Amino acid sequence: MKRIVVIGAGATGLSAAYALTQELKGQSDVEVLLLEKQDRVGGQILTVLEDDFVLECGPDCFISDKPAVLKLAGPLGIEDDLRGTRSESGGTYILTNGKLVRMPEGVMMMIPTKFKPFIGTKLLTWPGKIRAAMDVFIPRRKNLDDDETLASFVNRRLGKEILDRLAEPLVGGIHASDPETMSLASTFPRFLKMEKDDRSLIMAMLKSKRKMAKMKKNMPPADAVEEFEGQPEAHKAPKKRWTMFVSFKNGMQTFTDALAAAIGPDVIKLKTDVAAIEKKAMPGGGTSYVLKLKGVGDIEADAVILTSLAPQTGKLVESFDNALAGTLQDITCVSSATVNVVYRAEDVALPLDANGVLVPKVEGREIMAMTWVTTKWPDRVPDGYVMIRVFVGGAFRQELVSLADDEVMRLVRHELEDIMGITAEPVKARISRWVKTMPQYSMGHLERVAAIREREEAHAGLFITGASYSGVGIPDCVTAGQETARAALDYVRS
Repeated sequence: MKRIVVIGAGATGLSAAYALTQELKGQSDVEVLLLEKQDRVGGQILTVLEDDFVLECGPDCFISDKPAVLKLAGPLGIEDDLRGTRSESGGTYILTNGKLVRMPEGVMMMIPTKFKPFIGTKLLTWPGKIRAAMDVFIPRRKNLDDDETLASFVNRRLGKEILDRLAEPLVGGIHASDPETMSLASTFPRFLKMEKDDRSLIMAMLKSKRKMAKMKKNMPPADAVEEFEGQPEAHKAPKKRWTMFVSFKNGMQTFTDALAAAIGPDVIKLKTDVAAIEKKAMPGGGTSYVLKLKGVGDIEADAVILTSLAPQTGKLVESFDNALAGTLQDITCVSSATVNVVYRAEDVALPLDANGVLVPKVEGREIMAMTWVTTKWPDRVPDGYVMIRVFVGGAFRQELVSLADDEVMRLVRHELEDIMGITAEPVKARISRWVKTMPQYSMGHLERVAAIREREEAHAGLFITGASYSGVGIPDCVTAGQETARAALDYVRS
């Protein structure tokens, strides 16, 4: 019997193991094991249900443009638990000179598409607005095949105010990254395509909006929201249209728990830490992999799927490929913390009429952003309470994540008082630290991934996948896990 071992039970590893077990139902030629060093599955997906409160400690949603999670909800039996954002919610505030300024209507991924709201916004100065509008006239960059940083691209096309006031806080919320180091080709390849195909970002986005409007006219859904056009065929949305952000009634852990239940306890081995992997030549040709398990012993596998973050994966493979290990460890990760705070509704005077607040670095604050959970999602808090998720750390302020709990709460409460006028003690609070868990797609990322793939091919039966390489979102991780599972199964059966 052949054996495939999946290392890491986050979204990628669970998706890979699920795809394998589903494909192998009723067959006994391949054994699957999923090893996880923690005492739970889910990785950074962690939901705490406490006194009728749903506290998301990690990611709180996935985007419906990439429907890998949506497609699994039915087979997993959790389709009825899917929840879009509240229909009455929407919009985002951006802290601007210490005040909350609503992001103008029509701004799509930092690109303005509506004239009047953009002209009237207090988010930018008049010179900043004029500079952004100049995108319509600016020619293409000559060497479009060359990568550049996100900061360079936005500054070149739309100007520094858009970079500081929109781009940086937006990407900070998604990637916890510094635009000055981010690879545009790795993080926002669509922007490159816009410039290549349409020259102007504004004109490209307007063309996209017209096309989407035409599509919606032919198929008007009751609860649809505006989506970006142009996704690859594999990412097109299913028939039912959802809001841009989707979750589950009791949080994102519903998804990972359902995957784990479907995989089964015989496959998943918790508290099983792989210390190292050794490559072994088989008699008569071929290779296998010996996994050194801390405190347990060794197990052998015909194929190994590594879903851990790149630096951790690098440590596992260095016994047989130093070059591969070094390239993997060149992909860095940053730290952040999520702080859930709950207040009585009467203690929050500010109307919570948006999904939350982005905090640009230029504001000099100690938080990156906040989500107004009560406004964004239904069913998360009992009546009479308000929940806010505050984000600390990221590429610019990683040191804050290592502060003691009372210090983290002190700075969070100070910021909430200054920004929102909240002076009351929270009735509930939870700090979740994610140390070195957010991969950074910095300049040279595509070259590093290409080098990893080249070395990977030299080791038959070794498969490296996950958030560190081609997408940090949950649907990206699910798709990566599924595709890698198919490749591993094809390999052991070849």
